[in-house]
Amino acid sequence: MASTRLTRRKLHLVMLLLLALLTISCGNASTQAVPEQATSTPLQSLRSLAQARGMYIGTVVNVDALQSEEQYGEVLAREFNIVTPEVSLKFDATEPELNQYNFDRGDTIVAFAKAHNMQVRGHTLVWYRALPSWLTAGKFSRSELMQILRDHIFTEVSHYRGQITIWDVVNEAVNNDGTLQDSIWLRGIGPDYIDWAFRWAHEANPQARLFYNEPPPKRCADQRRWSTNACRHRLIPRSPGCAGEHAAIKCTWPGSANYRNGCENPG
Repeated sequence: MASTRLTRRKLHLVMLLLLALLTISCGNASTQAVPEQATSTPLQSLRSLAQARGMYIGTVVNVDALQSEEQYGEVLAREFNIVTPEVSLKFDATEPELNQYNFDRGDTIVAFAKAHNMQVRGHTLVWYRALPSWLTAGKFSRSELMQILRDHIFTEVSHYRGQITIWDVVNEAVNNDGTLQDSIWLRGIGPDYIDWAFRWAHEANPQARLFYNEPPPKRCADQRRWSTNACRHRLIPRSPGCAGEHAAIKCTWPGSANYRNGCENPG
């Protein structure tokens, strides 16, 4: 009998001890602070970062995507403060037939840019590619080709006067070895077509900034040297102009370091 009482007391003590431990554990759990959720800082747009430093940051614009994809336009307006029409201002798009012009697609991009306080870079007036068949298949004299090129430059630049103040007048006119790129303009007019193009663009809009444009060359030295000398000795003395480069690059590309070095040391 005494043994039974002792066993019951021990069991009672064990139950009290377990209850006390459970109470302490629950108490500690109830008093622990619930960690606050980390608040994420909104990322600044590329546009705001560039504008804070007095810079432009831009991209090419595909007018079909702009007209059909709402998110495309939202990203453009949020991230960039200057845009370049991808193909809408090139020769074949703006003059599909001789003396018949169509600026509808270019006008769409310009209107979008104006609505979102963006600059437009006009690209491009003179190139060896993106030419209409009536031009490439035609038989024109030198004077006729000069008239065609002059009329095209005057018509396009004048159409956008007051709306586009930056133009790539001549695009990719130089080979990697520094020689001039073969083109209908070089064959039909001669090397001075570059001078004439800049002169006509300046006459059409004296306030516009005019550029000779090149992609980053595979063999930089000769091509960049030609571009530099062209500005110093061919373009600038006779018409206002600058040289620029366009590029589609990724920082992870093997050649990106070379491109950066070439930009910093133009030669």
